[in-house]
Amino acid sequence: AHDSSFHIDIFDGVFDVSALKQQVTTTCEGILRFFSDAWVADIETLSAELSASCPCWEPFRENLLSRLEVVEALCGNQKYGNIGTLAAELRSQCKMLKLIHSDKRGMMVEAAVIKR
Repeated sequence: AHDSSFHIDIFDGVFDVSALKQQVTTTCEGILRFFSDAWVADIETLSAELSASCPCWEPFRENLLSRLEVVEALCGNQKYGNIGTLAAELRSQCKMLKLIHSDKRGMMVEAAVIKR
């Protein structure tokens, strides 16, 4: 039995096109999984570096400048210069993924990873 959508008369008796289709599909899925795993690792690395560059000031949002230890942490943050670059790169990666996902053929990277 063969998949009629992939049947090409000239190949009858030469080789099984449906087997080729399955092999190509399996290989492509493996390649996509490889790129997806690498992309997730890159996004998680960027996210971790961005988090490490930001002092934990969120709980002090309302009285940020009245807490001396928080002000000192903000002023003494050696990684402050990295925040803009890392955030821009992370935003760019997420934009690219949304563009790729817009084809509705499946998620290259899970939405939960992008949301984090």
